[in-house]
Amino acid sequence: MTFAEPLADARLKRKSRAAALVCLVMAFLLPASVAAVLAYAGPGALVSGSPLGFDPTRLALVFAALAGLAPALLAGAALLSARACLEVFAAGRWFEPEAAAALRRMAARMIAAAAAALAAPTAIWLILSAGAPEGERMLVVEIGSGPLLGLVLGAAVWLISDVMARAAELAADHAEIV
Repeated sequence: MTFAEPLADARLKRKSRAAALVCLVMAFLLPASVAAVLAYAGPGALVSGSPLGFDPTRLALVFAALAGLAPALLAGAALLSARACLEVFAAGRWFEPEAAAALRRMAARMIAAAAAALAAPTAIWLILSAGAPEGERMLVVEIGSGPLLGLVLGAAVWLISDVMARAAELAADHAEIV
């Protein structure tokens, strides 16, 4: 081991701790900010389209708000899983099954958040316009690059977690040999 290796490990631990803190803060700020938008502007503010020409029921507004909040809650859960992985790294345990498992949970939650973000606009407008007079109900399908990118990145992180799990198995095998 060279002199530079412990310094690099210390830097990586510090960066991991900082990133874990950012994940923790963002895991709560993201859903809170979406909830604030929902409370201030209503569920229709989360999707594109024309303003409603009718008043949806309170129950419809609640269900639409829940549909709008679901992607942010799932993304927050993904960030908490990322934090768990980063905390393992911050402890200097690079090849642990625990890190790979946390990364896999993050990927699954990231994929779920992206899928929810793809479905949310359609669900919101269907819910909000369900009580509208015939001819004024809306079916909106909105496909954006953000949720699609989330799906692709979630799948990539899932594969990386598989590689990390294999690396953890190899590290454990090598530790037994030595």
